[in-house]
Amino acid sequence: MTITITAFERSPDGGKGLARDMRVRWALEEVGQHYDVRLLSFKAMKEPAHLALHP
Repeated sequence: MTITITAFERSPDGGKGLARDMRVRWALEEVGQHYDVRLLSFKAMKEPAHLALHP
């Protein structure tokens, strides 16, 4: 099973590394776990396809 991280296309913190997905990525990198990243815009977050996965 591959972990998929959903993250915003543009970081709300301006790329300073304070976004929550950075902590998860860091932990996965530390243990050598492979993961996929699904980038999402703020607009796409409200789309039915995304809401079906994350109500």
